Amino acid sequence: MAQERYIAVYPPALKLPAGGNPATHALEQGMAAWSQQLQQWLSQEVSKILGQATDHGQQIDALENVGKIKARAYRNAAQNIDATKWTKVAIDTISRDTEGVVDIVNGRITPNLPGDYIVFGNVRINDIPDGVSSGVGIYKNGNLVSYGSSTRPGAEADTSWSVTDHIYMNGTTDYLELYAYNGHSSALALTVGYSYMNYISIVGPF
Repeated sequence: MAQERYIAVYPPALKLPAGGNPATHALEQGMAAWSQQLQQWLSQEVSKILGQATDHGQQIDALENVGKIKARAYRNAAQNIDATKWTKVAIDTISRDTEGVVDIVNGRITPNLPGDYIVFGNVRINDIPDGVSSGVGIYKNGNLVSYGSSTRPGAEADTSWSVTDHIYMNGTTDYLELYAYNGHSSALALTVGYSYMNYISIVGPF
């Protein structure tokens, strides 16, 4: 049987300054390594804390913005609704606008915060002939997205329609407009001069 052999392994010698103490030198090396690890840990934790604070701040901002925008405008001046087509109701009077989102020049509302909005609309047209179909709708970015009530009266009449919906808006480029439909072969006039007719209003975001 071969004789077992043992090899003694010694740690490398510590390089000490003249008159240095081995225990003190080892402690200093350990403290330096620990300090480096502590700095790395602190850097990671601070980043986490800042990230959480940012997320929390965004959540607070979102909560503070709930229902912040309240806007309402209506058509006060005379306007005709064109024959056999949808016609935009050109809002010209502001009832309320908490965030300056009503655009009277272009007859639209452009919310400046993203989210879902509760949208209301109303129109009233004079002297709709017997059997003529008419109605109200909300347009988003030039397209019909909400079609409200409509009627086909059995006799000539002044008729009102309403529409309600919740619509998502991106808070930058999305805009809303009020439209009326006239199925008659001739233009028909809106009933104007009242703030409670021919209006569009929004509340949001949610």
